Amino acid sequence: MPEGPKFERPEDRMWNDALPITCYDLHNIAVYDLPISPNWHNEMEIVHTKAPLALYINDTCHEAVPGDVFFINPRQIHSAVRKGPGEIYAVVFDLNILKMPDAKAPSNQLIDEILQQSKRFPARPKRDSALYRKTLELFENIEEYGRKPIPYGAESYSLLSCLYGIMAICLKTDSFAELSDKSRGGMRYVMELIDYINEHYRESLTAETLSRQMNLSPTYLYYLFRTYLGVTPVNYINSVRLREAYALLEEGWNVTQAASAVGIPNVSYFIKLFKSATGETPFQWKNRKKSK
Repeated sequence: MPEGPKFERPEDRMWNDALPITCYDLHNIAVYDLPISPNWHNEMEIVHTKAPLALYINDTCHEAVPGDVFFINPRQIHSAVRKGPGEIYAVVFDLNILKMPDAKAPSNQLIDEILQQSKRFPARPKRDSALYRKTLELFENIEEYGRKPIPYGAESYSLLSCLYGIMAICLKTDSFAELSDKSRGGMRYVMELIDYINEHYRESLTAETLSRQMNLSPTYLYYLFRTYLGVTPVNYINSVRLREAYALLEEGWNVTQAASAVGIPNVSYFIKLFKSATGETPFQWKNRKKSK
């Protein structure tokens, strides 16, 4: 996989006996490397960027500037394209850790509604808001961890205090938004499409294949891809293939082997796709990596 966050299933995360929070430091993603591909997961994610980037959350593109923070709710489809240098931090955690012992507590009901996608945190807090300031405090505590589990102890209590503070501010200011049934329906289809493509990208996939598999009309299929992912079905399939080829080339595979392994047996076409995505041919890209 390319450098960047790899969103594991909950049972695969590095939590064990540690606090179920994982931190990601994405400063190693180069401007001209492949973007962070569309993905989704069941956990909450909060992002703090010190780099300009285009951050896609569901059907909205946010043009982020250094200093912005974003809330990505459970099961929201998201991706990013870096537009310049700078660090990007993310914290991913299970919202259930914020539940109260009393199962009937109103805050527990709210967390369940967020997990069930009927409510959500605001995507982009305003710079002059208490929510923005509290979120920055969270990242001041986690930047030292990189991609490591957070152990129980003083550090975990400090992080939990920030997360509870974020919840308290959102409750006090009534910041949670409702999510429409129509939006949830489209998201469900797109999540299934992403999962299917991730499992079958090595095969001969086309838009027609996806339409039949998902029992969707071609028109609606294209609408879903354009609305939630910003690309055509074929472009998205190729982006997944290139993402995997990127990793194979890093491991030392030659161009022909990598192209064939990801479902693009035509090497000339593979080179064309790779250059279109990265600005370099696979050979130029490998040489640049070796020279570092």
